[in-house]
Amino acid sequence: MVNLRGLSLMVLALTVSVETVRADGLSIGDKAPKLQVKNWVQGEPVTEFKPGQIYVVEFWATWCGPCRATIPHVNDLQTKYGDKVIVIGANVWENDVAGVAPFVKQMGDKMTYRVATDDVPGDDPSEGFMAKNWMAAAGQDGIPAAFIIDGQGIIAWIGHPMQMDKPLEQIVAGKYDPAAAKAELEEQKQLQAKMQRAMAVLQPALQSNDPKRILAALDQVVEGDELLERQIGRFKLDLLMTQLKDAQATNAYALRIADLFKGRSEEAQVLNTIAWMMVDPEGKQPDGLDLKIADKLAERAVELTEANDGMILDTLAYVKFRMGNRAKAIELQRKAVALIEKTGNEDAIAEIKARLEEFEASRP
Repeated sequence: MVNLRGLSLMVLALTVSVETVRADGLSIGDKAPKLQVKNWVQGEPVTEFKPGQIYVVEFWATWCGPCRATIPHVNDLQTKYGDKVIVIGANVWENDVAGVAPFVKQMGDKMTYRVATDDVPGDDPSEGFMAKNWMAAAGQDGIPAAFIIDGQGIIAWIGHPMQMDKPLEQIVAGKYDPAAAKAELEEQKQLQAKMQRAMAVLQPALQSNDPKRILAALDQVVEGDELLERQIGRFKLDLLMTQLKDAQATNAYALRIADLFKGRSEEAQVLNTIAWMMVDPEGKQPDGLDLKIADKLAERAVELTEANDGMILDTLAYVKFRMGNRAKAIELQRKAVALIEKTGNEDAIAEIKARLEEFEASRP
């Protein structure tokens, strides 16, 4: 049977996209809801959004691995902007609120900004005021998630905390374009209808378990539609690489996807994903993949993130190692380890360190 793990993830991605984009929900340009929390675990309480003050409300939970990895970065932003920006870590969807304070204490200097727990009326954390009136209202069903509130108390940006550096910098500098940010959200609404139509074509092909039929269906639904191709193109790449074992087509399509995301906010993460797919030691890549392409994409991802993302550095290091540049791989991996150690994510730290040991143990 064909292994369609990647394409199954695509179906999940399509479903999530349809469910989380709401045409009538809380969005960029709307007045921010009030802050209604149960307890302030850390920092001076914030009771209202004061005129002229910029705020970041970042939603998280102690059980959320990606949240834990993001917290040090959010803390760095608070340190960078000081009084210009007030960061509030809004704990939501928490099953054991008693564990929040010890968690914050354990994070120490990696989490020094304000932290508050949601105001939950009963036992269901999804019924909390912040969970309902912020997250659910904005169609955000995953954490971490961040809202940037401008000096007029208006929602200026919504998204993943790791992607808010640029918009936050622009908002603080008074150079932000809320219309462009709003347009990105509107694009997601357009994508919703496209996804529903695409699924009508893709589902029968996926159920056939025939890679060639699935490829034909993918090509059919994305033809002439870059918006849709950006959403599902990476799964076509996975199909070409791991199922059809077509190295030449994989090389060409990797560059195609990179071009589709050029200049977009998610470009670095996409380039990193493609590069890793091409070298993943647990992958099923065909012979003949051009690692120079992986190297080019990984280098660009590092450049876009200013060499401040440990996981992206890890990818570039592994590409260099696969290409025989042991010294450069070790240099980059040591930098990756230093960055990942700041996150406190023990699993990620262990993985990155193990890869460094692999590089160092290899023959020069």
